[in-house]
Amino acid sequence: MPILRSRQHVGQDILLARHGSRICATRYDRRRNCIVATLDDGTFDTAPNVIAAGVLPPTISSVLAEDYRYLAKLCAIYLLFAVVLTTGVLAMTSASPALSAVGLAEAYMSPFHVIPR
Repeated sequence: MPILRSRQHVGQDILLARHGSRICATRYDRRRNCIVATLDDGTFDTAPNVIAAGVLPPTISSVLAEDYRYLAKLCAIYLLFAVVLTTGVLAMTSASPALSAVGLAEAYMSPFHVIPR
């Protein structure tokens, strides 16, 4: 069974952030879909109940151009580091017979060597 909760109005949070303990009373204005607060000095303030992200100006995007350059540099450094490490591991394993696949299998299986009857 779903629990019915009272509707939370974001306007109350906005007004509390603006005025804090100076708020005497609040009411919901259905016509304008906002919260109206009466302050202790007798003035009123309103806050909308809808939080909507507006359209960003054309000069601002979610990731700026300098962020793209920085992220591209980080990716290139990471890729170079991965290639160097992979090359080093392959060179080490091919140069050492103990680290080759056959050498590792022999070292792992030697305690379990079964003598045929």
